[in-house]
Amino acid sequence: MAKIPNLSKMQAKLFVLEKEAIGLAKDQKVSLTLDAYPDKTFKGTVVEVAGFARTIQRGNPVKFFEVTVGIDQAGNDTFRPGRKLSATIHVEEFSQKLLAPIQAIHNEDGGNFVYLKQGGEFKRQPISTGAKNLFLVEVMSGLKEGDQIALSTPGENKHG
Repeated sequence: MAKIPNLSKMQAKLFVLEKEAIGLAKDQKVSLTLDAYPDKTFKGTVVEVAGFARTIQRGNPVKFFEVTVGIDQAGNDTFRPGRKLSATIHVEEFSQKLLAPIQAIHNEDGGNFVYLKQGGEFKRQPISTGAKNLFLVEVMSGLKEGDQIALSTPGENKHG
């Protein structure tokens, strides 16, 4: 018995860094470039996103989400199993966002706040948040670019 792959229904397996995986979802558009043909761009669509991140190399703690992409132009001689590629997943089109480290965001009575540096001290500043991942939180309002915020509750760190 032998298995012959169906080249007209090829898929690519991508690995996305855990900290860059914010907003990944099924049906998002993908631009693909084969290492063998760097001047050509191909299109695809996200078919599946793994439910959790995992390491892909023994002894390396860096975690990745596995993403399966259906290739629109499969079925020609360009795509063959085992070829390496690079991909850009078009998660969301937006202008620049203001992000804060997740450890700087505090919650009390259902409201989010940070400790904002004003003068020589830190004061509570209510904020509203948007999308987040394990590392960063989108700040929708309450802060502006250049504001200095504390990464922990002021007064808890004895070393400044």
